[in-house]
Amino acid sequence: MGRFIGREEELSFLESIYSKPGLKTCAVYGRRQIGKSTLLREFCKGKRSLLIQSSNLSEYENMVRMRSDITKFLGSEMPPMNSFTEIMTVLANICNEKKTVLVFDEYPYLMSNSPFVPSILQRFIDIDVRDSNSMVIICGSSISMMREETERMDRPLYGRFVNSLMVGPLSFRTCMKFHKNMTDIDALKVYMTVGGIPKYHCIMDSSTYEECIRRCYIERITDLTDEAFSIITNEMNQASIYSGIVACIADGMVKQHEIADKMKIDRAGCKKYLDNLEYIGIVERLHPMLGAPKRPIYRITDNIVAFYYEVIRRHATVLDGSVSASLKYKVMKHDIDTFMGHRFEDVCGQYVDQKYNVKERGRWWGRVNDEDTDIDIVASIYDEDLRVSTLLSECNFRKQPMGFKAFNDLLKRTSVINRLENIRYILFSIGGFDSKLEEYAEGREIILVDHIKLFENE
Repeated sequence: MGRFIGREEELSFLESIYSKPGLKTCAVYGRRQIGKSTLLREFCKGKRSLLIQSSNLSEYENMVRMRSDITKFLGSEMPPMNSFTEIMTVLANICNEKKTVLVFDEYPYLMSNSPFVPSILQRFIDIDVRDSNSMVIICGSSISMMREETERMDRPLYGRFVNSLMVGPLSFRTCMKFHKNMTDIDALKVYMTVGGIPKYHCIMDSSTYEECIRRCYIERITDLTDEAFSIITNEMNQASIYSGIVACIADGMVKQHEIADKMKIDRAGCKKYLDNLEYIGIVERLHPMLGAPKRPIYRITDNIVAFYYEVIRRHATVLDGSVSASLKYKVMKHDIDTFMGHRFEDVCGQYVDQKYNVKERGRWWGRVNDEDTDIDIVASIYDEDLRVSTLLSECNFRKQPMGFKAFNDLLKRTSVINRLENIRYILFSIGGFDSKLEEYAEGREIILVDHIKLFENE
């Protein structure tokens, strides 16, 4: 997969656990392809460690693989083992002999095909290696299953993995390090298309963004096209319903009652589905601020899922046709540009989180002159004297410089919000700013962020 990039905080967290005396445990989870296994391999470097790799295979096949992993670790052939209890006895001897990091990677696969494994692992932790100085890690991509197994009181592993690490996406600045041969703008477009997932960036590493889309989605040389649906099916039993709900949100039905009506399901059931999608990080509820309506509005938060449902799905007929790859890209380009404009707001939100002491961040939406409108980013921030200011933002992902029109439109939206104090404005424009707006902003509470400032190192 290439060189290891980022994850300094995650490695530091794991090291802090490893350095403690006595038995240590940790549950590591996060969506598929986010780099959990790579992170754990990096953490294990220089340590006595044994990684047990499970797969979605039969109980017998997983035992054979576990025996192979142990044989490789010990450097000598292990005799056949007929049960997990026998395997765990060998693993206990390894952990008790000397400080060892023992990793059960893709633990949900092991558990789903062998339901008794959690009880055996409970005994392993409570009795077999209780007095060791080793570290036991379980890791998995099924976020819902991992959390249920470690957080539900009626499950055997409850209380056994008090340390947990949710491995999240990398920031856009970190992901740009994967694309040394691209322009900053094209590298940012890749990030906004696939999010902060390291493996996707390795796959999407071409010289230009257009070449990436042509190779990965139009010519289908890679498996990224099916990845969005795989993410849903990996977590959900009723994949078709969940896929339909995500499609509704992509098509602009962002309120619960709209989704329920379109999917022909009752609203209580719809809320449960939405809660599950939110729980695993595929969708999110927009956080209302400054008096925006409290009724939830949903959006797709997972970039690669959003790109599939908002762009690729809409051009399925064209993509399956016989026209050239360059023409297919031209047909898709308008929807790609619209998608980029919306995802750019997330990048700007990351910038705000990094540069300011943020108390709260969300959005405002409402009506101005009988038209629905919104403010891209609203944040309450602490100044140096701990005074709270309101930061209002407009985000433009266009080649043209931002001028007074965009700023005046933001002022109009601001004017209908009551009781605003200590207002500061931050304008993001990938194409820079009109010279008159730059002159006007100087000395005022108006921060202008062009692509140079956005990409500068921390």
